[in-house]
Amino acid sequence: MVESLLGKLLCLLPLICLAGCPMMLVSEDPVVFERETNSPPVADAGMHTTVNAGDVVILMGTGSSDPDGNQLSFWWIQTEGEEVEILAPFASITAFQSPKSPGTLEFILIVSDGHVAVTDDISIEVAE
Repeated sequence: MVESLLGKLLCLLPLICLAGCPMMLVSEDPVVFERETNSPPVADAGMHTTVNAGDVVILMGTGSSDPDGNQLSFWWIQTEGEEVEILAPFASITAFQSPKSPGTLEFILIVSDGHVAVTDDISIEVAE
């Protein structure tokens, strides 16, 4: 949007100056605007694992990184299995208590650098 607005202003500038500027500066050298590039972050939800029923399970997204060094934000979402309470869903490290019954729990970790969001998933098998 900024580039579009800037383009419109640059197009109108000669018209405005011709209408009332005492002197108009003209350069034969092109003006180059560099666009900031951004590489997407890397999301790492950790290794798929097996736990015992009732265990406290720690989810670690600390393997996530950003090649540009941008600060990352995190969001853990449970997508499958008996519902559990994720204690800190917006932290890189969080925990939950596994259900008392066996089954598979699936989670997605969303990692954003403020420009791009990427995901990784993790599967937790709850044994008897």
